[in-house]
Amino acid sequence: MERWNLVKKLKDDTTVYRNPFTGTESWTIPERKHRPFYAKIVPPDELQPRLPENYCAFCAANYIKTTPEKTRIELLDGQWILIDAPDPEHIFSKTAEFRRIGNLYEIFSTSYWTCNYGYQLSAENRKRASDYLANPKGREHINSLLSATVHHAGVQNPIDAARVIDAFFGGAHELIIPRRHYIEDARQTNQLCSTGVLTPEEHLHYLRLTCFAAEDIYAHNSFLTFIGVYTNWRHDAGATFEHLHRQVIGLDRYGYALKNGISMAAQDAGVYQDYVAYVALQQNLFLCENEHAIAFADIGHPFATVAIYSKSPQPLPWAHTPAELRGMSDVIHAVHAAFGAEEAVNEEWYYQPRDTTIRIPWHV
Repeated sequence: MERWNLVKKLKDDTTVYRNPFTGTESWTIPERKHRPFYAKIVPPDELQPRLPENYCAFCAANYIKTTPEKTRIELLDGQWILIDAPDPEHIFSKTAEFRRIGNLYEIFSTSYWTCNYGYQLSAENRKRASDYLANPKGREHINSLLSATVHHAGVQNPIDAARVIDAFFGGAHELIIPRRHYIEDARQTNQLCSTGVLTPEEHLHYLRLTCFAAEDIYAHNSFLTFIGVYTNWRHDAGATFEHLHRQVIGLDRYGYALKNGISMAAQDAGVYQDYVAYVALQQNLFLCENEHAIAFADIGHPFATVAIYSKSPQPLPWAHTPAELRGMSDVIHAVHAAFGAEEAVNEEWYYQPRDTTIRIPWHV
């Protein structure tokens, strides 16, 4: 990796960092570290507790405002239970720890896949839609969502309604939503429940449900080449609601960094491992690790960035063993905890796309 000259020290002590996968350079200029920095601190307001929580559309009191659950995780007598395709009575009578739902406002819409690729709902998803609509509570829920969609997006005829319902049950853009908006017993509006505030066990199941969703989206849409997974935490990072959630979205393309990484890995299968060793160890940017994952301060990004790499030989997140998934979860969770709930953060996943046999390690 030295031959790539990724870190270059200039005569005035300016340091130039280059990321080989993105091609981005970042410069550290010594005099700038002395410039004044004024952080905008907004004093928190007193929080008026609401039980169940009712602060945004993702809160437990507002299940009627989000699309039908595809999967949920509940905590019952100390056991974490994954429930796939819960019926409406179950959804509206019990509170989930984590919920998997379709995004009401898709980026790559179901119509995109239908019009451009001829995508149709699978028989399994079609039956689930039919069963949900046959249930009075389910039909009431769908009609409520359609009314909201008419108001916001102008859906006005049965064909449009059918398209929207298809998206609820067979769309490829989903959300993974934890239960809490604020921490338990919060008294101020800055006490949000961020990724780092979750317990290690909670974060593991948050990660587990994300992996389950990505694998399931792949299984029901053969036209996808990649599943993007990302979190925008806080409004400054692009979040609509400051209620923690991950987005899982099916794509027919992926970005330059992944394309370039595949090209480099095709020439040298160990390029990612060499990069981790170079940055984390040779450049002394190592942060933490366990048996299954390593975190380090990454180079060549426009913002401060931490990279977390899985040590597993499996390139797909959902193919990791339980121990490997736990190890990756613990390191991701630790990094979020170190950043804190006040910091605006973007989390993005990279791994091997479906249209290549070139191994790309899972990294975040």
